Amino acid sequence: MKKSEKAVPHTESNGLLTKALGLVEQSDYRLTRTRRVLLEAILKQKKPFSPRGLEKLLAGKADIDFVTIYRTLPVLVKLGIIEKCDFSDDMAHYEVILGREGPHHHHIVCRSCKKVEPLEFCIVGSQEQLLRKLGYTDLKHRLEFTGRCPSCS
Repeated sequence: MKKSEKAVPHTESNGLLTKALGLVEQSDYRLTRTRRVLLEAILKQKKPFSPRGLEKLLAGKADIDFVTIYRTLPVLVKLGIIEKCDFSDDMAHYEVILGREGPHHHHIVCRSCKKVEPLEFCIVGSQEQLLRKLGYTDLKHRLEFTGRCPSCS
């Protein structure tokens, strides 16, 4: 490296973006400029997000309409970059899973203000082990809690 060149720091988000771009490139899906912009925005999300929330986040920054966002999210789910979360509120939410350390987690949702907090544990693991012993495979589960957060109580 020449003295005039500066090293580009390899941050965690750069690494995740590189991984995500690689997954898209290796798939049957095209890596378009729009998908890249969406991936960059999605990978910065620290909490679950909705398609409408993503649209608002990108408003004025990128010319990406809601339909494009809505159609791209299932592609990213299929590629293992994000997963769909069900908060029983008739609205789709997604969360980044690429690069997540440890097992999956669950959430608690405030019924008043709709604030979503992650719960960094899973209490269903032993039940899944039992079901595997019974011969079940490809097991998945969803467990979501609702309540009133301290601010709304």
